[in-house]
Amino acid sequence: MLAVNGLHKLMWTGDLSSSAFYGGYDMLMIWYEVMGDDLVYTYSNAQFQKQAQWSSHRNATIGSATHFYRLLQYFISNSSMIIDNIDAAEGLESERNYIKGQAHFYRAFAYFTMVQMYGGRYKAEGDNTQLGVVIRNDNSTEPRARASVEEVYTQINEDIDLAIQLLGATEEKRTNKSHIDLHVARGLKARILLTQGKWLEAAEMAKLVVDLSGAKLQDDTYTTLNDRFSDQSNTEWLWGSNPLLQQAPNLTHFHGYMSNEIISYNGNTPRAIYNKLYDKISDTDVRKGIWFPRATDPNTLPRPIRAECNSKAYANYMANKFIVSDPTTKGGRDVPFMRLPEMMLIMAEGYARAGEPGKAAQALYPLASHRDPEYTLSTKTGENLIEEVMTQRRIELWGEGFRWFDLKRLNMDLDRGPAPRPEVFPNGLIEYWNKDAMPKVVYDFSLSAALGAVDYNVLLMMSGTMGIVSLFIRSRMPARLAEQLIVRVPNAQWAVCVLALFAGVISAFVDNVATVLMVAPVGLAIARKLKISPVPVIIAIAVSSNLQGAATLVGDTTSILLGGFAEMNFFDFFWMHGRPGVFWGVELGALTSLLVLLWLFRREKQPITARVETQVEDDVPTALMLLTVGLLIVASFLPQPESGLLATLYDLRSGLICMTLCVVGVVRACLREHSAKPLVQVVQELDRDTLLLLFGLFIVIAGIRTAGVIDAAAQLFHTVAGEDPDRKSTRLNSSHVALSRMPSSA
Repeated sequence: MLAVNGLHKLMWTGDLSSSAFYGGYDMLMIWYEVMGDDLVYTYSNAQFQKQAQWSSHRNATIGSATHFYRLLQYFISNSSMIIDNIDAAEGLESERNYIKGQAHFYRAFAYFTMVQMYGGRYKAEGDNTQLGVVIRNDNSTEPRARASVEEVYTQINEDIDLAIQLLGATEEKRTNKSHIDLHVARGLKARILLTQGKWLEAAEMAKLVVDLSGAKLQDDTYTTLNDRFSDQSNTEWLWGSNPLLQQAPNLTHFHGYMSNEIISYNGNTPRAIYNKLYDKISDTDVRKGIWFPRATDPNTLPRPIRAECNSKAYANYMANKFIVSDPTTKGGRDVPFMRLPEMMLIMAEGYARAGEPGKAAQALYPLASHRDPEYTLSTKTGENLIEEVMTQRRIELWGEGFRWFDLKRLNMDLDRGPAPRPEVFPNGLIEYWNKDAMPKVVYDFSLSAALGAVDYNVLLMMSGTMGIVSLFIRSRMPARLAEQLIVRVPNAQWAVCVLALFAGVISAFVDNVATVLMVAPVGLAIARKLKISPVPVIIAIAVSSNLQGAATLVGDTTSILLGGFAEMNFFDFFWMHGRPGVFWGVELGALTSLLVLLWLFRREKQPITARVETQVEDDVPTALMLLTVGLLIVASFLPQPESGLLATLYDLRSGLICMTLCVVGVVRACLREHSAKPLVQVVQELDRDTLLLLFGLFIVIAGIRTAGVIDAAAQLFHTVAGEDPDRKSTRLNSSHVALSRMPSSA
């Protein structure tokens, strides 16, 4: 077993460099965290500053970059030496398999870490010919070309698959969690599959670890002063180091930089969580007690910092996750490399991205409910579910070396928020960032991004609906229906009210703009016949149309946008999550508006002398109108394809339905009249101003979302409503109705 002890020690050794600061893999974990956006550097005068500024990792000559490359190459060369020679060693085959399996694991681990750190991002949809790293499985020093990313991952998977095979075949049992067993090897395989975008395979591999490893969630983690998070005996730990203090002295130890309880250089630089991530944590989640949002006021600390550390610097949102046994030392605690919660989160993410929301929710629930007693099984799907999983991952794995890798594998923007953030860190490193070295991603809003922000589905749907409405009006069916309603009322007062209600009913299924175009001419005709001002009549039609447009999923642009974002179907507007939907609130408003209209037109008591005179010239436009509404309802229930052309068509489904039926109607009308006049008329009657306005609004909204205005508004809602879902729903429904009053509605 002595053959692999050196590999275990490489995970935390500081012996490879004259500068002890660089250390082993545990120092790399800190590097990956400070390069991300969840761990915040609170002051500018401490170690890892240049990593946080993104000014060192890209420099091939800087000491830390070369040190860690050399460290990883040591893993590879030493593992290769063991692999090449172990078969000739004396001893039991089971013991040789155990040693060889661990060596293959470490070589896979080193290449996996190295290619993520120094190579291109793995693209699940590409051939991955981009540059990776040099493959060197021996101690040679001759120059070699960098292999492609695909070639490196081929090497990684060959090694980890052999490790799983060999460790699964051995009867040897590890005596320490710093060593490798079958479950740890499967855990690394799950990480690799996740990075390669093999979602379902990653989830299933992680499930094997969750089901078979024997690891379990620990009840007292995060909840006591002397908690056991940084202790290898923690039942959640699958793999971690437990070095003696004398083996990792001074600045070479993970806790020397991550614990806010240690008397070290870290005393000047408390580690803190990004405040926007902190705000995402439920108040009933035990993990929220890890961070102190108002740490600069000692009286607000939910768990006191040790007395020995009271002379240290404090910063709001500082962490107390990594607790040590003796704060007067600069080490003394174990370092986690792989925990059960990570596997549970890989399961959840893999299933969610693979389009299996039920399995994803079930995978997430044990962890989330264990941390938060009030957490309920998620009913989210699609991107909403993925976002929930990733938020849980960011909270649970904070500080453990995953965030930067997650940003890279998912090709996500680095978002540290607008600088500076005076309400959080008035004297923090945020003010000292090297802005030339930082990626310019947060406010990057290119022309392609602007055009990509446009919802072409909505524009196509509105254009198609307007075209069908134009044909519908030409058929004279709206005028016929209006006349049949008017002759059945006793006086002008009820005529106006009924006409407004008629517009509202149509608007619940047809876009508001199209509805007003359809009904307004009838209202004008009635006003002329009754010799009353047309203004209040038109206003009554517009108000009713706008209000009722929010009643159903297909009635208004904003309904379609919000419904699509929330992944609602047509009937969710009537009944959702066991409660009455927005439809009933809208109808209550419609009833109120009727009473208001009756009062406003109380003096218009003249009798109606109108007759049903209009003759419908063509029934097909009516059929097309009804078919459009029916198909839009059906389309709201269609499952979303995972990828490819069908996924693209799915996103445009409503627009394609409306445009297709519009084209059918126009072509038929042209053939029927042997003229292009119907086409010309439809094009002329398109409300181009509204379409252009919407086009611009989509771009403007995307711009303010990029600038963080949308997030700020969301936080405002959260602040006002708190954690009460009923209050949140009420305010969001109010916003929905308010948004439907935008110019796009009429």
